[in-house]
Amino acid sequence: MREYAESGASDVLLTHNRYMLVDRRNEELLDLVAERGMGVFNAAPSGGGILAGRSETARNALAPCRLARGSTAPHP
Repeated sequence: MREYAESGASDVLLTHNRYMLVDRRNEELLDLVAERGMGVFNAAPSGGGILAGRSETARNALAPCRLARGSTAPHP
């Protein structure tokens, strides 16, 4: 994606599952895109459902966020 952003072929970048609450892999790329004045469409900010569900995976992923807010109550 970096090569695409640097190519100037478009003025928008589409990302999927690489920038959300628990995964910031694309942060450096998004900085580059912003410097170039490109737009970004984040197609899966909830991690394809991982952050929207009540699964064990979602509870584990969100636990640090709840603790940072001072909540010790388990997620329902």
